[in-house]
Amino acid sequence: MPGRFESWGEFVAASRRARLALTVCLAPPDEVAALSPAYWQAIGEGSLPFRWLNLPMQNFGLPADLPAFRDGIAQCAASLVAGDAVLLHCAAGIGRTGTAAVCVLKQLGLPTDDAMRRVRDAGSNPETALQSGLADQF
Repeated sequence: MPGRFESWGEFVAASRRARLALTVCLAPPDEVAALSPAYWQAIGEGSLPFRWLNLPMQNFGLPADLPAFRDGIAQCAASLVAGDAVLLHCAAGIGRTGTAAVCVLKQLGLPTDDAMRRVRDAGSNPETALQSGLADQF
C-alpha cells in the first residue's frame, strides 16, 4: 500500500520516476485511511499523480462488487497493453493482490496455471480457497 511503509513523498517521487499511470487499490477505503493516512488524504483531495481505481476486497475475501471487479481488471489489462505502468496493491501485497494479479494475467490471455505460477514466482498468491476459486473461474 503506497505510503504504508515509506513516506508519502518518497512514494510519489518513485511513482513519478516509474511514470506510474494507474494504481488499482484492492483495499476498502476504511483500511486505506487507517493504514496510510497520507495516501487517503491525497485520494480525498484528488491530488494523486496517477489514475486511481478502487476494487475493494475484504482481507482474505472476495470483491465486494464482482461485476465492477471484472471491469476494473479489464481496465488494468488494457492499461498494460497500452504500455502504461500499473500498480496493483492491497495492504500487504499477498492474497488480494495475488488474486487480482492472476485475474489480470488471465485477462491478458495466460492460462490459469501459467498465471498462478508467475504470480507465485513474484511472491504473491491467492490466500484462501475463495480467492483461488475466483482466480480459477475468472
